Amino acid sequence: MNADDEDDAVDVGSSSAAVTGMTETVGTIGRITKAPLGEYLAGDLVYARATGRKNEPYWPGAVLEPRDAPAAVRRECAPETVCVMFFGPSASKGRDRDYAWANAEMLAPYAVNREVLDLQRVAKRLRPTAFREACVEAG
Repeated sequence: MNADDEDDAVDVGSSSAAVTGMTETVGTIGRITKAPLGEYLAGDLVYARATGRKNEPYWPGAVLEPRDAPAAVRRECAPETVCVMFFGPSASKGRDRDYAWANAEMLAPYAVNREVLDLQRVAKRLRPTAFREACVEAG
């Protein structure tokens, strides 16, 4: 990433926001670094949104090889996405983990964004305690 990329930030609070550069502004907590989809490899730690909703927090997880995901998750595979297994307890009873097929707009590299994204305010309905557990698990 070069210094010019920092000028391409997007305000996540805007309903029309889209990732247009290599950074994104997350609410009032700061900017995060983004990466093209092709740079995410199996085993990479990431922050991801389970859906494309901008009011949803980025959650810690890991990129998986699709063949390593449960069969039900593999059936939901979408083009131009990577499979992410989220850390922390599942939001659904009867499952150990939650998964998502995330595109580049829904992803952020973990290490370079940890300082900013660990400070996200997670609404009570989105399970802030589970978010903290996920952050601890991610390391």
